[in-house]
Amino acid sequence: MLTVLPTMLLAAAAVFAQNEARPAMTLDEAVQRFRERSLDLALADLAIESARADVGAARALPNPSASLSRGWTRAYDPAACPGCSATAIGIGLADGGAISDAVSGRRRLRTRVAQLALDASTSSRADVQRTLELFVKQQLLAAELAKQSTTYAIEGQKLAEGTLRLVQTRYDAGAASGADVARADAQKLEAD
Repeated sequence: MLTVLPTMLLAAAAVFAQNEARPAMTLDEAVQRFRERSLDLALADLAIESARADVGAARALPNPSASLSRGWTRAYDPAACPGCSATAIGIGLADGGAISDAVSGRRRLRTRVAQLALDASTSSRADVQRTLELFVKQQLLAAELAKQSTTYAIEGQKLAEGTLRLVQTRYDAGAASGADVARADAQKLEAD
């Protein structure tokens, strides 16, 4: 997954470098294009956003809850007990464990772990960017080296052909031996 996009980018850069009608991509342009279009960097950015959301969730306190209930019992006779009633009332309050978490330090630990995960995601993104930018640079330089090597080979081939023609002309004029022609022919064949 990490090498799919840079490989495609560099293949495109190699095509641009070989096509003389289009200007070759510079190293800075290739790196900038990688930063703008890399799926790996986009995924790393999403991991950072997720870690930031986890930090926010870890810092949040649970909402307190309150309840009130009222009930009535038919089978109970309130006259049997002075001051009693057939109506029951219930009241409840809950903090969702917020007080317990604050006292025990669990909230602080959750927040610390979430912050460390955010730091790890940020470092991971930087590592992905550094590694893949190096790969982009290597591939672009390899494409440029291949282009220069091809140019050098073509120039060597033209030089060998010219040398063979010159030696053949000298041979026809009697100024060179057959061995000179054979040597020039061998050099041309090597250049091809």
